[in-house]
Amino acid sequence: MIVKILSSASKDFHGVKYNEKKINSDNGELMDMKNFPSFINKDSSQEEVRNYLKSISQSNTKKPQFHAVISTKYQEHSKEQLTKIANEFMKEMEYGSQPYIVVFHKDTENNHVHIVSTRVDKDTGKKINDSFEKIKSQQALSKAMETILGVSREANINKLLQYKYSTFQQLEKLLEQNGFKIHINESNPNQANILHN
Repeated sequence: MIVKILSSASKDFHGVKYNEKKINSDNGELMDMKNFPSFINKDSSQEEVRNYLKSISQSNTKKPQFHAVISTKYQEHSKEQLTKIANEFMKEMEYGSQPYIVVFHKDTENNHVHIVSTRVDKDTGKKINDSFEKIKSQQALSKAMETILGVSREANINKLLQYKYSTFQQLEKLLEQNGFKIHINESNPNQANILHN
């Protein structure tokens, strides 16, 4: 499973419009809406959702839109599992109390959800700290997967290292197929570093 923070951080919240197009073309499904006032709900138009997000994002923040994609390999995880992971991911990213939508997309070979929110705190009007957001997102996804699916990176690595392999290239390929990369340590060629995501 991977997460990607999209760079389209517009003030106009184009992510909402994009996801509405997917829903209208039957390539997407609105799975969840969190922390919106009662007058903004699943029956609201994308324009109403966008206008609400714009109204609470009136600050000097240049890129108020937060737009992320969580994708699984093929159909390994259901839309319901991806939605639970998305909600846990938002908590880990410290966006858990922010208004956001989760939209499942079914137009590619990999199941995935889009999450659209705002980087401006709805209560204070101040920008939420987004320093090292991409690194933080990797950690948040790992924690969310562990919480929701019981998947631990360490357990995965230990399981993979139990396989029999004859060459370093075989180990490298095995790890790569499971979301890891391995590099020989430059200062000590008898050690290797394993990286995730």
